Amino acid sequence: MLEFRLYRLSADWVISPGESPRRFGSVLLYRDRVLAVGEDSSSARVVDKLRASLPEHADIVVEEHAYPGCAILPGLINAHTHLELSGWNRGFKEGQSLWEWIPTVVAFRRSADYRPAEAISRGIEECVAGGACGIVDIAQPGWPAWWVETFLPDRRLPSGPRPRVLSLLECIAVREDTVGELISRLDLHRWACTLLGLDAGITPHAPYTVPPTVLRQLVSYANARALPVAIHLAETAEEQELLQHQTGPFHKMFADLGINTRSLFGSGTSWAEYIAILSESSPLLIVHGNHLTSLERSLLQRSARRAAVVFCPRTYRRFGHAGYPLDEYLAAGIPVILGTDSRATNPDLSILRELQTVRELFPHMPGSEILAMATSQPAKVLGWQGWGYLRDGASAQITVVKLEDRIAERDPVEAVLAPQATVRAVWIDGQLAYSADNEN
Repeated sequence: MLEFRLYRLSADWVISPGESPRRFGSVLLYRDRVLAVGEDSSSARVVDKLRASLPEHADIVVEEHAYPGCAILPGLINAHTHLELSGWNRGFKEGQSLWEWIPTVVAFRRSADYRPAEAISRGIEECVAGGACGIVDIAQPGWPAWWVETFLPDRRLPSGPRPRVLSLLECIAVREDTVGELISRLDLHRWACTLLGLDAGITPHAPYTVPPTVLRQLVSYANARALPVAIHLAETAEEQELLQHQTGPFHKMFADLGINTRSLFGSGTSWAEYIAILSESSPLLIVHGNHLTSLERSLLQRSARRAAVVFCPRTYRRFGHAGYPLDEYLAAGIPVILGTDSRATNPDLSILRELQTVRELFPHMPGSEILAMATSQPAKVLGWQGWGYLRDGASAQITVVKLEDRIAERDPVEAVLAPQATVRAVWIDGQLAYSADNEN
Protein backbone atom coordinates (compact mmCIF):
# COMPACT_ATOMS: atom_id res chain seq x y z
CA MET A 1 0.00 0.00 0.00
CA LEU A 2 1.19 3.50 -0.85
CA GLU A 3 1.70 5.46 2.37
CA PHE A 4 1.77 9.22 2.91
CA ARG A 5 3.36 10.18 6.23
CA LEU A 6 2.29 13.41 7.92
CA TYR A 7 3.48 14.85 11.22
CA ARG A 8 1.21 16.58 13.70
CA LEU A 9 3.01 18.72 16.28
CA SER A 10 0.93 19.83 19.25
CA ALA A 11 1.81 22.11 22.15
CA ASP A 12 0.34 24.36 24.81
CA TRP A 13 0.92 27.35 22.53
CA VAL A 14 1.37 28.06 18.82
CA ILE A 15 2.95 31.48 18.26
CA SER A 16 3.27 33.24 14.91
CA PRO A 17 4.34 36.89 14.40
CA GLY A 18 1.45 39.29 13.89
CA GLU A 19 -1.14 36.90 15.34
CA SER A 20 -2.49 36.19 18.80
CA PRO A 21 -0.93 33.08 20.38
CA ARG A 22 -3.11 29.97 19.97
CA ARG A 23 -3.80 27.96 23.10
CA PHE A 24 -3.50 24.16 22.78
CA GLY A 25 -2.83 24.31 19.06
CA SER A 26 -1.20 22.05 16.51
CA VAL A 27 0.73 22.26 13.26
CA LEU A 28 0.33 19.62 10.55
CA LEU A 29 3.37 19.00 8.31
CA TYR A 30 3.79 17.13 5.05
CA ARG A 31 7.20 17.04 3.44
CA ASP A 32 8.52 20.63 3.50
CA ARG A 33 5.16 22.42 3.93
CA VAL A 34 2.71 23.33 6.67
CA LEU A 35 -0.70 21.87 5.77
CA ALA A 36 -2.73 23.29 8.66
CA VAL A 37 -2.34 25.42 11.78
CA GLY A 38 -4.91 25.58 14.55
CA GLU A 39 -6.73 23.27 16.90
CA ASP A 40 -6.30 19.51 16.57
CA SER A 41 -9.78 19.28 15.08
CA SER A 42 -8.86 21.54 12.16
CA SER A 43 -5.83 19.44 11.23
CA ALA A 44 -7.98 16.31 11.59
CA ARG A 45 -10.40 17.72 9.01
CA VAL A 46 -7.50 18.31 6.61
CA VAL A 47 -6.35 14.71 7.06
CA ASP A 48 -9.87 13.38 6.46
CA LYS A 49 -10.20 15.47 3.31
CA LEU A 50 -6.86 14.24 2.00
CA ARG A 51 -7.68 10.63 2.82
CA ALA A 52 -10.97 10.85 0.94
CA SER A 53 -9.14 12.06 -2.17
CA LEU A 54 -6.69 9.14 -2.26
CA PRO A 55 -7.12 5.95 -4.30
CA GLU A 56 -7.97 2.74 -2.44
CA HIS A 57 -4.39 1.46 -2.45
CA ALA A 58 -3.08 4.56 -0.64
CA ASP A 59 -3.38 5.72 2.94
CA ILE A 60 -2.26 8.50 5.25
CA VAL A 61 -0.30 7.89 8.44
CA VAL A 62 -0.18 10.76 10.92
CA GLU A 63 2.74 10.62 13.33
CA GLU A 64 1.96 12.50 16.53
CA HIS A 65 4.54 14.62 18.37
CA ALA A 66 3.20 16.20 21.56
CA TYR A 67 5.15 18.95 23.31
CA PRO A 68 3.41 19.70 26.62
CA GLY A 69 4.52 22.88 28.37
CA CYS A 70 5.98 24.21 25.12
CA ALA A 71 5.39 26.76 22.38
CA ILE A 72 5.65 26.03 18.66
CA LEU A 73 7.32 28.90 16.77
CA PRO A 74 8.33 29.53 13.17
CA GLY A 75 11.88 28.30 12.65
CA LEU A 76 14.34 30.85 14.00
CA ILE A 77 16.99 32.44 11.76
CA ASN A 78 20.54 33.17 12.95
CA ALA A 79 21.44 36.12 10.72
CA HIS A 80 25.16 36.31 11.51
CA THR A 81 27.77 33.78 12.53
CA HIS A 82 31.21 32.43 11.60
CA LEU A 83 30.92 28.64 11.56
CA GLU A 84 34.63 28.09 10.91
CA LEU A 85 35.44 29.57 14.34
CA SER A 86 33.27 27.06 16.21
CA GLY A 87 36.37 25.26 17.46
CA TRP A 88 37.61 28.40 19.24
CA ASN A 89 39.61 27.54 22.38
CA ARG A 90 41.32 30.84 23.20
CA GLY A 91 38.79 32.19 25.68
CA PHE A 92 37.73 35.82 25.74
CA LYS A 93 38.71 38.75 27.91
CA GLU A 94 35.62 40.72 28.96
CA GLY A 95 35.71 44.28 27.66
CA GLN A 96 38.54 43.50 25.22
CA SER A 97 38.74 45.95 22.33
CA LEU A 98 38.15 44.85 18.75
CA TRP A 99 41.68 45.80 17.66
CA GLU A 100 43.10 43.73 20.53
CA TRP A 101 40.85 40.79 19.65
CA ILE A 102 41.54 40.68 15.89
CA PRO A 103 45.20 39.53 16.26
CA THR A 104 44.05 36.63 18.46
CA VAL A 105 41.73 35.45 15.67
CA VAL A 106 44.53 35.72 13.11
CA ALA A 107 46.83 33.71 15.39
CA PHE A 108 44.15 31.06 15.97
CA ARG A 109 43.58 30.60 12.22
CA ARG A 110 47.32 30.00 11.80
CA SER A 111 47.51 27.46 14.63
CA ALA A 112 47.18 23.67 14.63
CA ASP A 113 43.99 24.08 16.70
CA TYR A 114 42.21 25.61 13.70
CA ARG A 115 40.31 22.71 12.08
CA PRO A 116 37.61 24.42 10.02
CA ALA A 117 35.88 21.34 8.57
CA GLU A 118 35.32 19.93 12.05
CA ALA A 119 34.34 23.38 13.33
CA ILE A 120 31.72 23.90 10.61
CA SER A 121 30.06 20.59 11.46
CA ARG A 122 30.08 21.43 15.16
CA GLY A 123 28.83 24.95 14.50
CA ILE A 124 25.87 23.77 12.43
CA GLU A 125 24.86 21.33 15.15
CA GLU A 126 25.14 24.04 17.79
CA CYS A 127 23.13 26.56 15.76
CA VAL A 128 20.33 24.04 15.28
CA ALA A 129 20.38 23.02 18.95
CA GLY A 130 20.06 26.74 19.72
CA GLY A 131 16.84 26.95 17.72
CA ALA A 132 18.02 27.93 14.22
CA CYS A 133 16.52 26.52 11.03
CA GLY A 134 18.37 29.08 8.91
CA ILE A 135 21.92 30.43 9.18
CA VAL A 136 23.76 33.34 7.59
CA ASP A 137 27.43 32.36 7.68
CA ILE A 138 30.55 34.38 6.92
CA ALA A 139 32.77 32.04 4.91
CA GLN A 140 36.54 32.18 4.54
CA PRO A 141 38.52 31.52 1.33
CA GLY A 142 39.09 27.78 1.13
CA TRP A 143 35.68 26.97 2.60
CA PRO A 144 34.42 24.73 -0.28
CA ALA A 145 37.00 22.07 0.57
CA TRP A 146 36.05 22.28 4.25
CA TRP A 147 32.35 21.82 3.48
CA VAL A 148 33.00 18.90 1.13
CA GLU A 149 35.14 17.31 3.84
CA THR A 150 32.42 17.98 6.41
CA PHE A 151 29.75 16.19 4.38
CA LEU A 152 31.72 13.21 3.07
CA PRO A 153 29.93 9.95 3.93
CA ASP A 154 32.67 8.71 6.26
CA ARG A 155 32.61 11.84 8.42
CA ARG A 156 30.23 12.72 11.24
CA LEU A 157 27.31 14.65 9.79
CA PRO A 158 25.27 17.28 11.59
CA SER A 159 22.37 15.47 13.22
CA GLY A 160 19.22 15.43 11.11
CA PRO A 161 18.53 17.50 8.01
CA ARG A 162 20.73 20.51 7.29
CA PRO A 163 19.47 24.03 7.94
CA ARG A 164 19.25 26.54 5.14
CA VAL A 165 22.59 28.36 4.89
CA LEU A 166 23.36 31.66 3.20
CA SER A 167 27.13 31.57 2.74
CA LEU A 168 28.70 35.03 2.39
CA LEU A 169 32.31 34.93 1.20
CA GLU A 170 34.42 37.30 3.28
CA CYS A 171 36.51 39.62 1.10
CA ILE A 172 39.52 41.44 2.51
CA ALA A 173 41.53 43.59 0.11
CA VAL A 174 43.42 46.63 1.31
CA ARG A 175 44.89 47.12 -2.18
CA GLU A 176 42.95 47.58 -5.40
CA ASP A 177 45.34 45.35 -7.37
CA THR A 178 44.03 42.28 -5.48
CA VAL A 179 40.42 42.67 -6.65
CA GLY A 180 40.93 40.35 -9.63
CA GLU A 181 41.92 37.52 -7.30
CA LEU A 182 38.83 38.20 -5.17
CA ILE A 183 36.57 38.03 -8.23
CA SER A 184 38.00 34.61 -9.08
CA ARG A 185 37.30 33.45 -5.54
CA LEU A 186 33.75 34.77 -5.77
CA ASP A 187 33.17 32.84 -9.00
CA LEU A 188 34.35 29.67 -7.26
CA HIS A 189 32.21 30.54 -4.25
CA ARG A 190 29.03 30.75 -6.33
CA TRP A 191 29.80 27.47 -8.09
CA ALA A 192 30.54 25.68 -4.80
CA CYS A 193 27.35 26.99 -3.18
CA THR A 194 25.32 25.61 -6.08
CA LEU A 195 27.08 22.25 -5.76
CA LEU A 196 26.50 22.06 -2.00
CA GLY A 197 22.93 23.38 -1.97
CA LEU A 198 23.74 26.68 -0.23
CA ASP A 199 22.70 30.24 -1.00
CA ALA A 200 25.62 32.44 -2.09
CA GLY A 201 26.51 36.01 -1.18
CA ILE A 202 29.42 38.33 -0.44
CA THR A 203 30.84 40.10 2.61
CA PRO A 204 33.26 42.96 2.01
CA HIS A 205 34.64 42.56 5.51
CA ALA A 206 34.72 46.06 7.02
CA PRO A 207 35.75 49.65 6.23
CA TYR A 208 39.17 49.12 7.78
CA THR A 209 39.94 46.17 5.45
CA VAL A 210 38.08 47.20 2.27
CA PRO A 211 38.66 50.80 1.09
CA PRO A 212 35.95 52.54 -0.98
CA THR A 213 37.67 51.92 -4.33
CA VAL A 214 37.64 48.17 -3.70
CA LEU A 215 34.14 48.19 -2.23
CA ARG A 216 32.68 49.73 -5.40
CA GLN A 217 34.01 46.87 -7.52
CA LEU A 218 32.82 44.16 -5.13
CA VAL A 219 29.36 45.68 -4.83
CA SER A 220 29.14 46.02 -8.61
CA TYR A 221 29.97 42.31 -8.95
CA ALA A 222 27.33 41.35 -6.38
CA ASN A 223 24.59 43.60 -7.76
CA ALA A 224 25.10 42.34 -11.32
CA ARG A 225 24.40 38.82 -10.04
CA ALA A 226 21.70 39.69 -7.47
CA LEU A 227 23.85 38.42 -4.60
CA PRO A 228 23.14 39.41 -0.98
CA VAL A 229 25.76 41.70 0.55
CA ALA A 230 26.79 42.09 4.19
CA ILE A 231 29.43 44.29 5.80
CA HIS A 232 30.69 44.79 9.35
CA LEU A 233 30.06 48.53 9.72
CA ALA A 234 30.29 50.99 12.62
CA GLU A 235 31.21 48.26 15.07
CA THR A 236 33.48 50.68 16.95
CA ALA A 237 33.80 54.46 16.99
CA GLU A 238 37.52 54.05 16.26
CA GLU A 239 36.69 52.90 12.71
CA GLN A 240 35.61 56.46 11.95
CA GLU A 241 38.87 57.81 13.34
CA LEU A 242 40.78 55.63 10.89
CA LEU A 243 38.60 56.56 7.92
CA GLN A 244 38.57 60.29 8.48
CA HIS A 245 41.97 61.02 9.98
CA GLN A 246 44.10 57.85 9.56
CA THR A 247 44.82 57.88 13.28
CA GLY A 248 43.86 55.80 16.30
CA PRO A 249 44.23 52.13 17.27
CA PHE A 250 43.26 50.71 13.86
CA HIS A 251 45.90 52.92 12.23
CA LYS A 252 48.46 51.55 14.70
CA MET A 253 47.33 47.97 14.03
CA PHE A 254 47.90 48.46 10.30
CA ALA A 255 51.20 50.26 10.88
CA ASP A 256 52.41 47.25 12.88
CA LEU A 257 51.56 45.14 9.82
CA GLY A 258 53.50 47.50 7.54
CA ILE A 259 50.41 48.96 5.83
CA ASN A 260 50.14 52.69 5.15
CA THR A 261 46.50 53.64 5.78
CA ARG A 262 46.94 57.08 4.22
CA SER A 263 47.24 55.40 0.83
CA LEU A 264 43.94 53.56 1.38
CA PHE A 265 41.57 56.18 2.73
CA GLY A 266 41.21 59.72 1.48
CA SER A 267 40.74 62.51 3.96
CA GLY A 268 37.13 62.62 5.12
CA THR A 269 36.15 59.05 4.19
CA SER A 270 33.07 58.18 6.25
CA TRP A 271 30.48 55.53 7.01
CA ALA A 272 28.03 57.60 4.96
CA GLU A 273 30.23 57.07 1.90
CA TYR A 274 30.14 53.31 2.49
CA ILE A 275 26.35 53.33 2.88
CA ALA A 276 26.02 55.27 -0.38
CA ILE A 277 28.15 52.71 -2.24
CA LEU A 278 26.15 49.83 -0.73
CA SER A 279 22.73 51.39 -1.31
CA GLU A 280 21.90 49.41 -4.47
CA SER A 281 22.61 46.06 -2.81
CA SER A 282 19.54 43.96 -2.09
CA PRO A 283 19.40 42.49 0.41
CA LEU A 284 21.96 44.46 2.40
CA LEU A 285 22.96 43.44 5.92
CA ILE A 286 24.75 46.02 8.07
CA VAL A 287 26.38 43.85 10.72
CA HIS A 288 26.59 45.49 14.17
CA GLY A 289 25.98 49.16 13.27
CA ASN A 290 26.71 50.09 16.88
CA HIS A 291 27.69 53.69 16.20
CA LEU A 292 25.82 54.97 13.15
CA THR A 293 24.58 58.53 13.65
CA SER A 294 21.03 59.73 13.01
CA LEU A 295 22.20 61.19 9.69
CA GLU A 296 23.72 57.86 8.63
CA ARG A 297 20.65 55.94 9.78
CA SER A 298 18.48 58.28 7.73
CA LEU A 299 20.71 57.77 4.68
CA LEU A 300 20.46 54.00 5.09
CA GLN A 301 16.68 54.14 5.38
CA ARG A 302 16.29 56.40 2.32
CA SER A 303 18.78 54.81 -0.03
CA ALA A 304 18.79 51.06 0.60
CA ARG A 305 16.05 49.04 -1.10
CA ARG A 306 16.00 46.03 1.24
CA ALA A 307 18.32 46.50 4.18
CA ALA A 308 18.55 45.47 7.81
CA VAL A 309 20.95 45.92 10.68
CA VAL A 310 22.16 42.72 12.33
CA PHE A 311 22.47 43.02 16.11
CA CYS A 312 24.51 40.43 18.02
CA PRO A 313 23.45 41.22 21.61
CA ARG A 314 25.79 39.00 23.62
CA THR A 315 28.84 39.89 21.51
CA TYR A 316 27.87 43.56 21.87
CA ARG A 317 27.77 43.22 25.63
CA ARG A 318 30.94 41.15 25.79
CA PHE A 319 32.97 43.86 24.07
CA GLY A 320 31.80 46.27 26.76
CA HIS A 321 29.51 48.35 24.55
CA ALA A 322 26.50 50.13 26.01
CA GLY A 323 23.53 52.01 24.59
CA TYR A 324 22.76 50.10 21.39
CA PRO A 325 20.50 52.33 19.21
CA LEU A 326 17.78 49.72 18.69
CA ASP A 327 14.91 52.13 19.32
CA GLU A 328 16.46 54.64 16.93
CA TYR A 329 16.76 52.08 14.13
CA LEU A 330 13.17 50.97 14.53
CA ALA A 331 11.95 54.58 14.70
CA ALA A 332 13.77 55.23 11.41
CA GLY A 333 12.00 52.27 9.81
CA ILE A 334 15.15 50.12 9.58
CA PRO A 335 14.59 46.44 10.46
CA VAL A 336 16.88 44.97 13.10
CA ILE A 337 17.53 41.23 13.01
CA LEU A 338 19.64 39.01 15.25
CA GLY A 339 22.79 36.93 15.01
CA THR A 340 25.02 35.08 17.43
CA ASP A 341 28.34 36.09 15.90
CA SER A 342 30.99 33.40 16.48
CA ARG A 343 32.25 31.20 19.31
CA ALA A 344 35.23 33.56 19.49
CA THR A 345 32.95 36.15 21.13
CA ASN A 346 30.04 34.08 22.41
CA PRO A 347 29.73 31.10 24.78
CA ASP A 348 27.38 29.30 22.36
CA LEU A 349 25.50 29.74 19.08
CA SER A 350 21.95 29.83 20.48
CA ILE A 351 19.75 32.32 18.65
CA LEU A 352 17.12 31.78 21.36
CA ARG A 353 19.61 33.16 23.89
CA GLU A 354 20.07 36.24 21.70
CA LEU A 355 16.31 36.86 21.77
CA GLN A 356 16.35 36.54 25.54
CA THR A 357 19.28 38.95 25.79
CA VAL A 358 17.37 41.56 23.78
CA ARG A 359 14.53 41.27 26.28
CA GLU A 360 17.05 41.79 29.11
CA LEU A 361 18.62 44.84 27.44
CA PHE A 362 15.33 46.38 26.27
CA PRO A 363 12.66 45.61 28.89
CA HIS A 364 10.27 48.21 27.41
CA MET A 365 10.12 46.63 23.96
CA PRO A 366 7.01 44.58 23.04
CA GLY A 367 7.79 40.87 23.07
CA SER A 368 6.17 40.35 19.68
CA GLU A 369 8.63 42.81 18.11
CA ILE A 370 11.58 41.02 19.68
CA LEU A 371 10.39 37.62 18.44
CA ALA A 372 10.03 39.03 14.92
CA MET A 373 13.76 39.89 14.94
CA ALA A 374 14.60 36.18 14.53
CA THR A 375 11.55 35.08 12.50
CA SER A 376 9.49 37.26 10.16
CA GLN A 377 11.93 40.17 9.82
CA PRO A 378 15.00 38.21 8.64
CA ALA A 379 12.79 36.08 6.39
CA LYS A 380 11.43 39.22 4.73
CA VAL A 381 14.81 40.92 4.34
CA LEU A 382 16.50 37.78 2.97
CA GLY A 383 13.59 37.01 0.66
CA TRP A 384 13.07 33.52 2.10
CA GLN A 385 9.55 32.81 0.90
CA GLY A 386 7.32 30.91 3.31
CA TRP A 387 9.61 31.46 6.29
CA GLY A 388 8.94 33.50 9.41
CA TYR A 389 5.27 32.64 9.98
CA LEU A 390 3.08 29.65 10.81
CA ARG A 391 0.21 29.48 8.37
CA ASP A 392 -1.21 27.06 5.82
CA GLY A 393 1.30 26.58 3.00
CA ALA A 394 4.27 27.99 4.93
CA SER A 395 7.68 26.38 4.81
CA ALA A 396 7.87 23.59 7.40
CA GLN A 397 10.51 25.18 9.63
CA ILE A 398 9.63 24.83 13.32
CA THR A 399 11.32 25.69 16.61
CA VAL A 400 9.74 24.24 19.76
CA VAL A 401 10.56 26.02 23.03
CA LYS A 402 10.02 24.68 26.55
CA LEU A 403 8.36 27.35 28.72
CA GLU A 404 8.10 28.18 32.39
CA ASP A 405 4.41 27.52 33.10
CA ARG A 406 3.81 30.46 35.43
CA ILE A 407 5.18 32.96 32.91
CA ALA A 408 3.37 31.31 29.99
CA GLU A 409 0.00 31.64 31.71
CA ARG A 410 0.49 35.41 31.86
CA ASP A 411 2.11 35.88 28.42
CA PRO A 412 3.43 33.00 26.28
CA VAL A 413 5.59 35.31 24.15
CA GLU A 414 7.29 36.66 27.27
CA ALA A 415 7.76 33.07 28.40
CA VAL A 416 9.77 32.39 25.21
CA LEU A 417 11.93 35.44 25.99
CA ALA A 418 12.45 34.49 29.64
CA PRO A 419 15.87 33.02 30.53
CA GLN A 420 14.20 29.82 31.79
CA ALA A 421 13.01 28.91 28.27
CA THR A 422 15.03 26.31 26.36
CA VAL A 423 14.93 24.72 22.91
CA ARG A 424 12.97 21.46 23.04
CA ALA A 425 12.99 20.51 19.33
CA VAL A 426 13.78 21.83 15.86
CA TRP A 427 12.10 20.69 12.64
CA ILE A 428 13.72 21.54 9.29
CA ASP A 429 11.87 20.98 6.01
CA GLY A 430 9.29 18.90 7.86
CA GLN A 431 11.84 16.57 9.47
CA LEU A 432 12.97 16.37 13.08
CA ALA A 433 16.48 17.85 13.13
CA TYR A 434 17.05 18.19 16.87
CA SER A 435 15.38 16.94 20.03
CA ALA A 436 16.46 17.84 23.54
CA ASP A 437 15.07 14.45 24.59
CA ASN A 438 18.02 12.83 22.82
CA GLU A 439 20.51 14.94 24.77
CA ASN A 440 19.70 13.25 28.06
